[in-house]
Amino acid sequence: MKLTGKIAIIQTTGLLLFAVAIVICGNFIWLRSYMDIEQQVADERGERLKAVIEQNVYMLGRKAVDYANWDELYYFLAGTNPRFPDQYLTTSGVDISAVDLVAVYNRSGELAALGVNGDYQPYRQEVRGGFAELFNRRLLPADAARTVCIEVDGRLWLAAAAPVTRPGNNSDSNGWVVMAEAVDRQFIERSREMARVEAAVGEVEYDALKPELRAVFRSRTDTVCYYSGDYDDINGFLVINPANGPPLVLKLVQPKVYGAVENTLKFMLVLLGAAAIFVWLINLYMRRTIFRRLRKLDEFIDGMIKGHDLSGRLEMDGNDELSTTAKLLNRLLERQEKMLKDNRRLLEDARRELAECRRWPSGPDGQDDDGLEHSAGATGSQQVKG
Repeated sequence: MKLTGKIAIIQTTGLLLFAVAIVICGNFIWLRSYMDIEQQVADERGERLKAVIEQNVYMLGRKAVDYANWDELYYFLAGTNPRFPDQYLTTSGVDISAVDLVAVYNRSGELAALGVNGDYQPYRQEVRGGFAELFNRRLLPADAARTVCIEVDGRLWLAAAAPVTRPGNNSDSNGWVVMAEAVDRQFIERSREMARVEAAVGEVEYDALKPELRAVFRSRTDTVCYYSGDYDDINGFLVINPANGPPLVLKLVQPKVYGAVENTLKFMLVLLGAAAIFVWLINLYMRRTIFRRLRKLDEFIDGMIKGHDLSGRLEMDGNDELSTTAKLLNRLLERQEKMLKDNRRLLEDARRELAECRRWPSGPDGQDDDGLEHSAGATGSQQVKG
């Protein structure tokens, strides 16, 4: 088999083995790489959304503390400013505070005033009774400022409670103020936009989660916690834990980083095509740099054999094994040509000697002596004369 065929077989076999290795190992390796990257993105986005919600919780607590230190509120609970609810707990007044609810409790823990924004006006009575019950159950502690997540009539609220103190005397409290923000779809969308999370956020039923995820969330005591799924479910889960009900689960549906996993096969085919092109380029390079020079060597030797001419020389460019072979061949031809010339010269000398020997006289018996004897006799006569 010619060298060209052997190399073609080796290249084809190597390419097929490479394709088999890609099909067997590539899918697993690339899939895990994709999953690792997607999980990193999910974790980064989940932690960012968690930080935004926690920042909202912190700001809500600061608002409650500032509101509790308001002189007008203290005087209202002291009975000297009865117009406070009509002036500041209206719908527009609550909207200005950038919260959904403001509840004021007196020293006895009874609801003294309540203000809600326009979206929750239809639920005013339910909210009034629910917050009063939670306050009485100490889910909203009145001894110090604190922010918790609570459930009221099937809705989650981020609520901050702070004691209302006398101006200039923080140790004297005559009531409490509760400021709350509903954890509704608007809140989630607003937090998502602030966190710059491009993934869609949808609510998931807590009971519909896997048992291991429910166990993880039950063990968390934070108001907001994040947990990412395994390779079977890359989506991250953000959970807001209320103090008196099931947690609200937000599922961050992550887009594929490098496209759908189903495109892995297409990617492998593209890579295989690129490998085939690469092998073809190598074959083309070998044809132009190796096989062309081998054909030149074959033609030179064939012409030398047919023409019986050793005077030609093979010109081979480059500095590789083929050029070295060409130099060795040229040296061999030079040596053979020199030996042929020497043999021709010796043959001519022998012919001249033989012609001279034929010109000597005949011996005494009338017959020519042997050429060697004539030569010896001639040599002896020359020595005698000398």
